[in-house]
Amino acid sequence: MWIHESKSPVAFIEALEEWVKNYYNEYLHWVQRYQTPMAFEQQSAHRTQLQTA
Repeated sequence: MWIHESKSPVAFIEALEEWVKNYYNEYLHWVQRYQTPMAFEQQSAHRTQLQTA
């Protein structure tokens, strides 16, 4: 995404928000064993809860 691709600052912010949402909720990251960051965090939190229980 490049700022000059947007027709206005508002359009840029909307596109950026959509990109961030996609990045955290849909994009699979190889470092996180091909999970989304959100799924990885939830799994990590679950593991932490099991370890402290």
